[in-house]
Amino acid sequence: MALRKISDDELTSGGVKSTFTIDIPQDPASQFPDTLTAICGWGWRFSCLVEAASTSVSPRLLDSNSNTIPWRRITVLFHPGIIRDAEYGRITFRTQVDNLLLLEDALFYTEINLPDNSPRRVNPPPGTPLGVYMRRNDVTGSAKVSISVGFRSELGISLVRPLDSRVEAALAETIQGEEAVDVKFYAYTRVGPSYVARPRPMFAKMALLKGHSEGLDTYLAGICGKGFSESRLVDLDAHLLEEERFMEYDYMSDSDLDEEDEEDSERPPAESAEAVSSTVAAPTPRRMGNVVVVKSHAYKTWNALLYYLYTKKIVFRTSDSPSEPGSRIPTCSAKSMYKLADAFGLTELKALALESVRSQLSPENIVREAFSSFTSVQ
Repeated sequence: MALRKISDDELTSGGVKSTFTIDIPQDPASQFPDTLTAICGWGWRFSCLVEAASTSVSPRLLDSNSNTIPWRRITVLFHPGIIRDAEYGRITFRTQVDNLLLLEDALFYTEINLPDNSPRRVNPPPGTPLGVYMRRNDVTGSAKVSISVGFRSELGISLVRPLDSRVEAALAETIQGEEAVDVKFYAYTRVGPSYVARPRPMFAKMALLKGHSEGLDTYLAGICGKGFSESRLVDLDAHLLEEERFMEYDYMSDSDLDEEDEEDSERPPAESAEAVSSTVAAPTPRRMGNVVVVKSHAYKTWNALLYYLYTKKIVFRTSDSPSEPGSRIPTCSAKSMYKLADAFGLTELKALALESVRSQLSPENIVREAFSSFTSVQ
């Protein structure tokens, strides 16, 4: 069996995630047959076909001395099993891999429709390819694949998620008197002719933001170290940000920033008024923590990031559509979130944002988007 499950299925906000290692035979000429895994989710299985690369039909890899580097061709497939006849409609698959390279021009994102009406006489029945990958023989480290199976929200499937270990630890700390928040972020909401303005505050618990990526952990570690003028502990409720405008924002076409008009520039900053009122009614004992001014990403983007890190839920706006009435989930621009996720190495979030950007491309906007400021900075 090429796929070996390394953990229990993980229930996420949108479906079921299964993670496997891929067994690769030592002999480059040998291969593993397309055998099925144990049952995953509520009835489906996966398989993985490991083959030697055929030089007659596959790319040749050469080292610095023009010697051929052998590699394997790995195909990951989905088998619906007992849900084959279910009236689920569209099912989505998001695939992440370690120590593998995408070989064919395919996305990490795949869709199928159920029920499956393909011929049933084949044994075992053919699977749906979820990706074709390359594994060089000179690469070390285990190859892994994580596959997330998602369902349409209209089905009303309610998935019970286990409590995240970070959330569990943070809740346990509150029992001992620890604060539920210990960091305050400010990010800008408006854009003027050559500046961004009107920062708004957000609060978070540092422990819930760590452990998602090395890039984000490095950024958070800097909050309490050198490089952040605000790194000293302050009273989070009484803190008032004096800087109302920032002139060096590098993404002035950020669609998560609202345009500032003349009335906005003349009106007293609403956020400062909020901060003043909170100073008057500051609780005792005070909530002490770090304050960070975010100067490279908009308030809407950062707010959506914090929500995603807490809940693994993300909603992207389509075009200029407003937020869904009554929804507690903050919305943001997929382009803006892609930029932020890329900066912090949040691979899954970056892929979700990219897929949203792709889904909004059309013959009418493809040329404009190809030459936009977003693509020029990638």
